[in-house]
Amino acid sequence: MRVESDRSLSSVALESRLGHAYNEQAFRYLLAIERKRSERSGCPFLLLLIDLKEQEGASARLDSVVANNLFSDLWHCLRETDCVGWYHDERVAGAVLTELRNGHAMEVSSLIGKRVSERLYEHLPSDVAHRLRVRIYQHPELERID
Repeated sequence: MRVESDRSLSSVALESRLGHAYNEQAFRYLLAIERKRSERSGCPFLLLLIDLKEQEGASARLDSVVANNLFSDLWHCLRETDCVGWYHDERVAGAVLTELRNGHAMEVSSLIGKRVSERLYEHLPSDVAHRLRVRIYQHPELERID
């Protein structure tokens, strides 16, 4: 039974040295669980989204090298308890920052946005970094994302 569950986990995650990035289905499942947990506990969480703007209203695909570097850089900015993955496969990367203390979500939002942006601008190719868009949403404003 254990071996079977390990295989199913590898099918939903892209492995890397610093952690993993969940595919869209798994990431959205974890996001839904965190949303329910947040509603029960009253503890806020943040959703961080990163995409490349190709043109007005459209996100460009992130090639695998850029995506691997992006996810690796995200892990350097986040805690082990946060989860990272695809919000929209190959187009929008995301991170769920869990278990924030009440009253601190806005402070954390600003700090994380700055930290992630700076890290990505430093480590990604400049032509990619200048097209990045980093957005942070606090639950319950998640309803307005799409």
